[in-house]
Amino acid sequence: MSTPSPTVDLHSISTPAIPQGVEEFRSVFAEHARQCGCTLSSEKLQAIIAGDVSGTIVHPAFTYVAGALGCLLWQVQRHIFVFPHTEFEQLAQLWPALDGADPVTEVQIRYLLAIYFLLKKEMEEGEAQLSTGVRVALQHKLAFPVGPDDLDADPLLMQDASPAQTELISTLSHLMYLDRCSALVFRVPARLDQSYDEGFKAVSLFYPYIAKTNIVYLRARSLLLLVRTKELAHEWAALSASAHGGVFAPGRPAWFARYWPLLEEVSAHAAGLEGEMLKATFYGDRAHGVALKFSAVVSLSSKAELHWLVHRDHPESMQRALDVVMEVVGITRSFKDNDFILLDPLLGICWSTIAKIVVHVAKRPNLAAGVSWGTALETIDLSAKKLGYEMPFMEESLKVISDVIRVVEVGDHGR
Repeated sequence: MSTPSPTVDLHSISTPAIPQGVEEFRSVFAEHARQCGCTLSSEKLQAIIAGDVSGTIVHPAFTYVAGALGCLLWQVQRHIFVFPHTEFEQLAQLWPALDGADPVTEVQIRYLLAIYFLLKKEMEEGEAQLSTGVRVALQHKLAFPVGPDDLDADPLLMQDASPAQTELISTLSHLMYLDRCSALVFRVPARLDQSYDEGFKAVSLFYPYIAKTNIVYLRARSLLLLVRTKELAHEWAALSASAHGGVFAPGRPAWFARYWPLLEEVSAHAAGLEGEMLKATFYGDRAHGVALKFSAVVSLSSKAELHWLVHRDHPESMQRALDVVMEVVGITRSFKDNDFILLDPLLGICWSTIAKIVVHVAKRPNLAAGVSWGTALETIDLSAKKLGYEMPFMEESLKVISDVIRVVEVGDHGR
């Protein structure tokens, strides 16, 4: 089946079809900076939009990468690819400007370039830029600002972070996100070690406001919780294959000792994301709202999978899993066509998880009564195909979802 091309959502485009110069492209980048993993001060963002390359407020490399990536985003959103020369010019100025950049700046530029080349479907160059970013972070021993030298007061009383600390937390959070996302999609080891996880967790203690509201941090946390969920699910499958005696067989009490805290953590995280998402969409912050919806789908897919793991032994968990599945479908249905370029191939893994739950339900009339699970699957399938049109690395997820739909259709015809 051919993949549908998303149509242009005219409601989300307020600028004319002809850009008003490179400044407009830089403004597009500034609008989506958080989505791209950068939490920059308003002064830096204004300097970027203005085209400042003096280095007084912001490193010139930011201004040039904003021109290139913003130009690409502008074109992709409109499906009008007529400014390759602008991208080329901005990149040509970026490379020499990157020499001598401080480590935090270089890491951000490298992963922004990785995103740029990912969108261009130039995978090798994108991977090279991400690898360079990881190498820079490791070489310079960049760490989350949660040690004694970073704090002027009792850490339990810390509420605010400086702009520099916020930028560093955001930078390392997104680098972790990209590294772990790559590991999850390609089933390869992560490059950043456990010390980064420990620093990441400590951020919520030292800077609770950032941990609650910063979308870059929230998105990374959604992914890290998803990784822990997948690990726990793998262990549960191994226990189920080898153990006898039901849910309380030997080995399972230790597993449940980790299961309940993780379920509680995932549920609390999903609830917090919902509050932030409602605020962002209520106040018309589209880019921020889309990013929060993305994170919500990731966290809710973890929650659904955790509930579903014990569905055979616990009817209440099964019902909660189905309730959460419908939450995911509802958020997925709310994505507009022009939102998909702001999403991520990780959603393919999440939607596959949801589809695998739905296939069990759709084949059981007593559970399917009153709910259009076929329509739910169609929503996931169409959204996955639209994301696959914009993003690489969706092939496996699309096949899983397609296979699920085929099974459900065969079951429907057999009734």
